[in-house]
Parts: sequence; structure tokens; C-alpha cells
Amino acid sequence: MTDITLDQKEPDQEENAVGAVRNPNERPECFSSTSQECLFVLTSTMAIGMTSFFQGAIIVVLAEISRDLNMDSAETTWTTAGVALSSGTFLLPFGKVADMFGRRTLFIASMIGFTLTLLVIGFATSALYFDIFSGVIGLFCASSVPPAVGLLGIAYEKPSPRKNKAFACFSAGNPLGYVGGMLVSGIASQVSTWRASFWALAVIYAIFSILSIVTVPKDSSQAKAPLTWQSLLKLDPLGMLLAVTGIALFSSSLSLAGDAPQGWRTPYVIVLLVLGVLLIGAFLYWQSIYSTPLMPLHIWRDRNFSLLMGALSLGFMAFVSGQFWMALYMQQVQNYSGLEITVRLLPMVVGGVLVNVACALILHRVSNKLLMFVATVAYTLSFLIASFTKEDSIYWGCYFVPFVLMVVGADIEFNVVNMYVMSSLPPSEQSLAGGIFNTVSKLVSNVGLGISTAIYNAVRDERSSSVIRPYLATYWFATAIAGVAIFLVSFLKLGTQGGNDSKEQSDEDPSSEGVNIKTERIMECLYETTLEGLWMPRYMPPTSPQPGFPRVEIVMGRLIVKNEDRGVQSFIVWLNDGNRMCKGVYARVLPRRAGSKPLDHSITSFRHVRLPSTALLGDTNNNQNFHSTIHRVHVGTLALSTVLIPQLQHAAYVTGKYSLRRHVTGSNGIAKPVISFRTQQAPILHCLARSKVYKAFAKECIHVFMNKNIEYRVRHGIAATFKAVVTHASQKTLYALAERCGAQGLFEYNGVIESQLTARGVSIAEGDMLVLTIRLATELLLRRYSLPPPRNAFCLLARYEHGVFEWSRKELNGISNGHHSEEYNTRILPHCHSLVRAIGNRLAYEAALEEGVEKDLLDLYEAGVLLQSPALSLQGTGIDLWREIQKERQAMDAILPRLEHLLDGTGVEPYITAPILTEESWVAFVDRLPGYGDKLYTRDIDGADCRL
Repeated sequence: MTDITLDQKEPDQEENAVGAVRNPNERPECFSSTSQECLFVLTSTMAIGMTSFFQGAIIVVLAEISRDLNMDSAETTWTTAGVALSSGTFLLPFGKVADMFGRRTLFIASMIGFTLTLLVIGFATSALYFDIFSGVIGLFCASSVPPAVGLLGIAYEKPSPRKNKAFACFSAGNPLGYVGGMLVSGIASQVSTWRASFWALAVIYAIFSILSIVTVPKDSSQAKAPLTWQSLLKLDPLGMLLAVTGIALFSSSLSLAGDAPQGWRTPYVIVLLVLGVLLIGAFLYWQSIYSTPLMPLHIWRDRNFSLLMGALSLGFMAFVSGQFWMALYMQQVQNYSGLEITVRLLPMVVGGVLVNVACALILHRVSNKLLMFVATVAYTLSFLIASFTKEDSIYWGCYFVPFVLMVVGADIEFNVVNMYVMSSLPPSEQSLAGGIFNTVSKLVSNVGLGISTAIYNAVRDERSSSVIRPYLATYWFATAIAGVAIFLVSFLKLGTQGGNDSKEQSDEDPSSEGVNIKTERIMECLYETTLEGLWMPRYMPPTSPQPGFPRVEIVMGRLIVKNEDRGVQSFIVWLNDGNRMCKGVYARVLPRRAGSKPLDHSITSFRHVRLPSTALLGDTNNNQNFHSTIHRVHVGTLALSTVLIPQLQHAAYVTGKYSLRRHVTGSNGIAKPVISFRTQQAPILHCLARSKVYKAFAKECIHVFMNKNIEYRVRHGIAATFKAVVTHASQKTLYALAERCGAQGLFEYNGVIESQLTARGVSIAEGDMLVLTIRLATELLLRRYSLPPPRNAFCLLARYEHGVFEWSRKELNGISNGHHSEEYNTRILPHCHSLVRAIGNRLAYEAALEEGVEKDLLDLYEAGVLLQSPALSLQGTGIDLWREIQKERQAMDAILPRLEHLLDGTGVEPYITAPILTEESWVAFVDRLPGYGDKLYTRDIDGADCRL
């Protein structure tokens, strides 16, 4: 067990070193002033409130619109259903578009488009006109929310009270927009007609459209994807099609069922519902296997994420349906005007403002599980009180309190869940996070309205004498589903959200980002277990003091805060200052590892090492920081493996040049060049081919790994695949080259054996190669995600990869106890490495082909991979080994005449110190060796005649 405590200064010392770290509670650097910041947050709030503003405006004047445009009941329903349907359907696709092609441009365009469409819809002359433009407005609502969420997430990347305040304001847009729309619409319709309601909204949004151009910051951190075919494929077009059609059909069935001739039994409603469910199911399956999914399914495996989204879904189903039927009751039964309804809903506006202010102040102080409990109880009580309403009940007794409690539940839930969702995906996918969150809320709102409409119609058709009874039935439905949400909250494991850099923060909470910290903060980093008080050591390079070279290490361990497991974290730990070891760090230096002259290794242990608060890399959030931590490991996985490419070039150059000048004498006394033998040519030529292919592969892997628009697991998988291929081939190739050098291959001064040992060290460092491939292969076999598919499925290496996967999946299907079983251990684990290499070899070949590597080198690489593969794995692939042997021979014949040209083209000659390259360098090397006895002619021990 390793115990690491934060803040290596004593409590009474000034900690100047930490003062340079930026305080996340300060104004973000992307804003030039606090005014710009406030206006941007307000503009973003208006963006998320678009749908609510529009629907609120409609509900007040719905009866007037229906009479003026001669709408039937179905057309009346679509006035609000159209915007909800189109906005909910396209949120996910626009989230992906915003993350890939630019958030700022999409946000501003959406604000302007929404404004113009509001202006146009005010001139509607028919029901069809109005309903079509209601759908168009939904498109602009969908395209504005994801970039708004993404821009906020990037601006306030680190948890802080300032972030809580910004997101609290933003969260108010959705629940308060509905009431705000009713207020604007009620006043405008009293002054003029229903058309003035939308023109008034257009004026308001025109002002915010202008503000968006001025206040929305440029996102310099976003790497915009070029508009290419590859970029379009990364948008997951099939996923978009399945999501859009599935959600559209499903939502349409819910909207149409209430006014259909036979209700839910109407054939077209059933068809739409079944098709919608099937397409949504197909979408979810596609997301599980596509390399760059529209909605990464891994976030749903987070227990808290799933429970929070479940509670939010139930709450929003209750909130939207309950609010709709309460307003409709006032309009149709109590015959209140739009303005009268608006006045009665004003407590929701005031309560919502106060609740959001409170959330901004307490999210980082009060347990968010407790806040979720308060929200769900408030929901349940609000509808429970409304359920006892009577026809002669007064407003203050049965509606005022429910309205206040409803907005308490809605705003608290929205704040807590929104903050958690934003931390569940990396910065490059913040818009997508917003798309997922809002898609779910829109979809469940439609579900809630659909079910409550069916309940309302069913009770109404009973011909009850009580006009209020159908409305009460919808309130009871809302009470029931809100009550289920209370049950879900009990399973949450959620503390506070958002950091605090002031002294008020608990000494046991390390979430402070460290600006002029003077109080002591404690962080325990628990590795494994204790053994009689001895701390578990770590094998790590380099540790021991070297004068003038201070040493630092990234140490990984499990973070425990207030007995809460925050997952694996990374810490920057100073080991020594170049002269002395740091306090609490102890190292035993190991003998120098063969083949690693620049490095020393040691067994290092830690006990009560004090660190500054900035030692923690990333965020204390369990999910987000784990992804960041693993990302750091895979940077090393990829970077360290690339050093083997120059090692291959070095070894090929030394062995090739030595073989070109070396001769053997036959029984007839005639000297023959060693390079004339195919056994000598083959490993050198294969090494040259591999170094060329791997160089192109490395270039493509680095490009993919640095692309933040690609899911982190795919990038990590690419890094692990690169390492598996390069280290495995390098060890075999370098061993063969050392053999081809004869006895000279055993000595370090020629560098070949040293390169082989380096390849062995690389296979272990930054993630053991075997462990990485087992994990990667298992995740791919279980279809948790996938790596880029073949560009040409008929390529031999693609066919080989497919064959290996098919065989492995058949084996997996025969295992009944899952991937943790002993059966999986014996049947699958031994083949994981070859499975990952099959993917990597195909990817390497494709990269080299695109890079323009010569065909004969590619043919040799391809043949070499297939001829070294187990014969069993080639069954059923249609690959002819005899043909591959012929292809290998023909490729070698084509390459051999330009061997010296290829060796010189590696560019490694200036870095070669091996004495066996030329006769002159060998003679000079031997002359410097210590000698004993009578001196012989150096020629007698020249590499050409020496029998070593």
C-alpha cells in the first residue's frame, strides 16, 4: 500500500510554487470581460429554452390558433408535437456535427434560423403551413442546444463554484422557458392577435442572435475535422439514419395515438410504434459495434449515470405531462384567458429563478444524492396534491403549491444530472453529451404526453359526470412515475459536484485545483495491500540521484476520499532533486539491464510522500479522470513503440552491410559472398520491408491517436495494436538478424543484440504487451466497441483478420460461463495476441499502401505475415500458402538488386558505430583492443577471414 498526502509544504509555509496554477473559479480566459461571460451564459440559456419558449407561447393561444386556421384535433396536436418531434429526433446528430465541425458557427446559425422561422410562422395561413414550420423550428432548436452545451463545457472545463453558477443559469432555460413563453404570448395576444406572440418572440431572439455573434467565444481547443469522406463516415451516417427514423416513428405513434380513430388499437399507430422500437433497437446495436458511434454506449455502464438518467426521465415525464394538463384544464374547463393562465403560472417563474440560484450555491456543498431525493419528493408531492383537486377548489389550495414544487423538482434534477452528464464524456465530446442528455429528456417528454393522453381519453370515454375526472387521472399517473424515481435515487452513490478553491473546502477533499493553498489537504493513494507494515514497492526507471538531473515520475494509484473510492488516478511525484531522494521515497538500485545503457532501474517504495495539490493529474471525478489516466498510459504505449522502427533500420543496415562484404570459402577454395545465400537475404529484406510499412503505420496511428473526435477507446486500441504488431515482429526480426551476423551478433558494440533487448524491454514498458492484447481482444470479441474496418475487405490480410475473428467468436459462443471463466482462460486467452496482431498487420498494410510504399516491399510484408501465421487460423480464408511462398520469392528477387540503395535510404548511417561495417573500421577497432603475446597481423583476424 502506498500512502500519498497532498501538499508537501508545511501548513505554516507559503506555497508559492502552486500560485502559478490557474484557479478554475476565475473568469475563463476565452472571455475578455465578465460582461461578455454573463451575456454568453444568458444567450446559451435562451438557446436551450427555445423549445420551451415556443411550446409555452403556443399553449396560451392554442385555442385561438385552432379556430383561426380551422384545425382539427390532430392538426392541433401537431402544433406542439411537431417541434418536440423534430428537436428530439435531431439532437444526437447535431451533437456529433458540432463536436466535429465547429460549435460556434452552428450555434450562431441556429439562433438566426430560429429567429427568422418565428417571424415566418406568424404569417401562417393554414394548419399545414403552421405545422410544417413548427417542425422547422424544432430543427433549429436541435441544432442550437448541443453547441451551447459544448461551448459551456469547454469554457468551464474544471469543476468549480463558477461552473456551477453558469450551468445553473443554463439549466433554468428549459423549465423556465415554458413559463416565459406563456408570459410573452399572453401579453402579446392580449394586445393584438396570436400572431403577435411569435413576432414578439422573434424580436427577443433577434436581440440574442446579435449578442451571440459578439459574445460566443472562439473554441481554439476544438480540432475541426476537414470535410472529407472519412470525416463523414465518422459522423456515423447509418447511426444517424436509424436514430432519426426510429425516434421520429416512435414519437409520431405517441402523438397520433390520442386522436386516432381507435386510439392505440389503430393499425397505423401500432405499425409506427413497432417500427420505431425496432429501429431504436437496431440503432443501439449499431452503436455497440461501430468504431465512431453517434452515442457511445459505454457511458450507460456507469451506475450513477444510468440511475440519474432514469430518475430524470421519470421526473420529466411527470413534469411535462402534468404541466400540460393543468394548463389545459384552466383553459378548457375554467375558461381562463391566456393572460390569466400566465399570471397563475408566475409562481413557477419566481420559484425556478430562486431554485437555480440555490443550486449554484449548494451543488458543491451539499450531497447531490440528497438534492435528487428532494427533487423527486417535490415532484411526487406536487402531483399528489393536484390529484385531490375538486371542481370548486381554489387556486391557492390545489395549484399554487404544486406549481412551486414542480419547478423545484425540475430545476434541481436538471442541474444535478446535467453537471454529471457533462463530466461523463471528454472535452472533445461535450456537445454530444448535451445531445444525449437533451435527447433523452425530449423523448421521455413525448412518452409521458402519449401515455397521459391515452389515460385522459380512456377516462373521458367513460362518460363520467365529473368534468375534472380525466385530468385527475393524468395527475395520478404523474404521481406514480415520480414516486418510482424516489426508489431509483436510493441506489445512487453521488457526493458533491464542482470544486472549491477557498479555505472553506474540506481538508479531506482534494478537488481544489490549488491557488495559494496554505491549508493542508490529505489524499490517500492506496495501491494494493500492506504486508506487516512494509509498503508494496514498484519496479520503475529511473530513480536514483544523478548530479544535475532531478527526477520525477507519474505514479498511478487508487484515490480514496472520505472512504469513497474515486478510481485509479495519476500523480506527479518528485523522486529526487539530483542530489538527494525526496522525503518518503526509497529506492534500491538494480544492476544495469542489458541493452539499456541510458537507463537505470530500481525497486522504489513510497511512504507518506507529501505533494502539492497540483500533483493530481486531471479531475477527481471517477469516470472522467480514469479515461484521462488511461489516455496518458497509451501515449507511452504508442510513443515508446515507435523507437523500434529506427532500431529495425539500424539492425538491417549493420547486418546488410556486413553481409555484403563478408565471404565464405567453399570446398573448392573459391570465396563466395554471404549475401548470395537466400537464408542471409531473407531476414534483411523482411526487416527493410517491415521498417517501411511500420513507418507509414506509425504516422497514421499518431494521426488517429491525436484526433479527439475519435472515441478514446478506439484511440487506445490503435495504440495497443501498433505496439503488439511492432514489438512482436521486431523481436523475431532482430533475433534473426543477430544470428545472421554470426558470432559478431552477440557483441553489444555492433548494436544488433542491443536492439533486440530494447525490443524486449519495450514490449513490457508502458503496459505489458500480452496484458494489453488480452484486454483489447476481449473487448472486441464482446463487441464493446470496434476498430476501423477494412478499407478493402478482399485484401488478403483483411480476409485473414476476418478468419481469426470468426474462429475466435465461434470459440467464445461455446463458452457458457463468460469471459471471466476458466474455460475462457484456456480457450481464448492464448489466441488474443495473434488476434490483435491480425488487426494490426492489416491496418499497417493499409497505411503503407496509402503512403505509397513500393509494391514489392508490400508483397514481401504481406507474404511474411501470412507465412508466419498458424495454419489453423488460415482455414476458411481462401489463402493459398503455396502462392504466398511464390510471392515472397518473387518479391525478394525484385528487391535484392537495390539492397544497397534501400540500406542507404534508411538514413541511419550517421548514427552507426558498429566496427564490422568496413574492413578499415574493423582493423582500427581490433588495434585498440588489449593484446597479449606476439602480435599478429591484424589482417589475420579480419572479419573476412575470422572464423568467430
